[in-house]
Amino acid sequence: MNMQIFATFCILFLAQAFIIHAKPEPAAAEIQDATDIAEKLFVKLMAHIQEAIDEASGTLKAAVQAVNETATKLEDKAHDAFDLAMKPLNAKLKGLLEEAEKLGLNTTDCEHYIDDLTNLPNNLSDEMVDCMTDQIYKATGYVDDILNHLQEIEDTMANYTNKIHDCKGKIWMEVTCLAHLSAEMAKDTVDIPLKIAADVGKTVLAIKTLIPKVGLCYTKSLAQLPIQGLEIVHKFAECVGVPQN
Repeated sequence: MNMQIFATFCILFLAQAFIIHAKPEPAAAEIQDATDIAEKLFVKLMAHIQEAIDEASGTLKAAVQAVNETATKLEDKAHDAFDLAMKPLNAKLKGLLEEAEKLGLNTTDCEHYIDDLTNLPNNLSDEMVDCMTDQIYKATGYVDDILNHLQEIEDTMANYTNKIHDCKGKIWMEVTCLAHLSAEMAKDTVDIPLKIAADVGKTVLAIKTLIPKVGLCYTKSLAQLPIQGLEIVHKFAECVGVPQN
């Protein structure tokens, strides 16, 4: 009885081994079809990624341009605003000079305060521009970071061509390997452009937060002009010895 069982086991084992080794390899045409599909999907994937990156570049450029345009408009506006803010200060200084002349006071040692007041708008304008430039640098820095990130994504996706090549030569598995890659690429063709758009969207929002900060550069400098200007005028009056109201 035991010999019959053993004989049956041997027959089944040999039959299974024969079936396994007799499994036909995929036909060359089947492998070529799978390769063609994978390569076409790779081309489609990279085209979609490039399209997403091109669109992202335009969006980012527009976002930085908005910061630049805001800075330019406020710089132009600052000239008139500073001139207007200087009028009462200049009038007050003129009154002090006239009073000093009436009193016969010597203003020679105090004239550097006149120069300080004259140069005040330019100094504050320079500070304002430096402040705005810092925000523009931040915006371009954000863009550089996201573009580097997008380049990394593109490089990662480009590696599919190596993966396709690696599938070749895998006996009985080549078609399966290529099919697996094709499924991955089909998914990435949809997912990666969406990821790029989301990442770029976050960067654009970060850049937009810089626009109010550019505005603060303007308002801060404009607010400082009368404060610093009055301080200069008071110091001039004290230096000359003219009574102040």
